[in-house]
Amino acid sequence: MVKRKAIPPASLELLLFPASDTEYVHFEDALDHPFEADARLFSLVNAWWLADAALLAYWDATRAAPIWKRAGLEFEFLPSGGTQCHLAWSDRFVIVAFRGTQPNELRDLLTIFRVEHADWEFGGGKVHSGFRDAHHDIWPLVQQCLDRLGRGGRTIWFTGHSLGAALATLSMDRFEGPANLYTIGSPPVGDRRFAKGFDQRHAGRSFRYVNHRDIIVWLPGVLKFLVGSYRHVQERKYINAQGKCSGNPSLGEWPALLRVLLTGGRVARRLKAAPGDIRAGLPLPGAVVDHTPRRYAAGIWNAYIDT
Repeated sequence: MVKRKAIPPASLELLLFPASDTEYVHFEDALDHPFEADARLFSLVNAWWLADAALLAYWDATRAAPIWKRAGLEFEFLPSGGTQCHLAWSDRFVIVAFRGTQPNELRDLLTIFRVEHADWEFGGGKVHSGFRDAHHDIWPLVQQCLDRLGRGGRTIWFTGHSLGAALATLSMDRFEGPANLYTIGSPPVGDRRFAKGFDQRHAGRSFRYVNHRDIIVWLPGVLKFLVGSYRHVQERKYINAQGKCSGNPSLGEWPALLRVLLTGGRVARRLKAAPGDIRAGLPLPGAVVDHTPRRYAAGIWNAYIDT
């Protein structure tokens, strides 16, 4: 019998250091729930695979390699400065998973909290300058691998959590060829022009998961007041407080989301100001807990087996 996965409790360790998690089983029973390499529409089983991939991208190469192998995939680890990426592939598809924010690494913190715009030369509009710089650092390595692995008709799938989701979004837009994007807990990446152009270029192949009150996702409501023009790309897939998936929050859930918008700036400032103390002492508002990548992975799996 296929079992649901437990939603993990509030934990700074799971939120900020996902690679310390020794309990979660990535790609559990994956061979019984194969990846749909040729899917042309939204695929819930693929969403689960890619959420697990985004979670696994926090791990180092030595620990991750046997997990990818157990899922039936070959694996290559791509480090570049403060950014890293996992590439995993079969003879039918390639998964490109970018690591998310590492709060104990100053570079990642500065990247996620920068709000300056920069020109996006590959599709128009302006994007978050920290995301663009991190993308430029690692893209040559990714492009080199995709040039090699993309031959033979393999389909390409980008994913990531948090900062990794932003890098996956920019990589999807820069990649010259058909590809697919599934992100979890993505911050807003660019301005209105960027988002509109992205949605037109990648309609039906881009999906962005939001876990209830996740502060990083809902931060556009704060950033609009600070800098004026950050917008999310589509298509949103929303996980509500009961773990059910839909396109949008229900009317009854908006009060909780509005509280995130009203308090998000204060929470973000506290996280930015105290990276050295982040393991201990900071409270865990629900909007912060909902950004935990394992909560996304478990929630998407449960939605898949419930269908």
